[in-house]
Amino acid sequence: MKWDVMSWTPDGYVAVVTMFNFQKYRHIPSPGWTLGWKWAKKEVIWSMVGAQTTEQG
Repeated sequence: MKWDVMSWTPDGYVAVVTMFNFQKYRHIPSPGWTLGWKWAKKEVIWSMVGAQTTEQG
């Protein structure tokens, strides 16, 4: 997993978080990976590719 702060905004930042399976011959069984974190302030997820949320609000 890696993350990068791409830019700073007047009220926070824009970051990119990437997870990738480098185990070519090891299947990740369903439901797959789970990634979680604590929000420091009022951050939001603007978009996702190949993922879904499990909580809202």
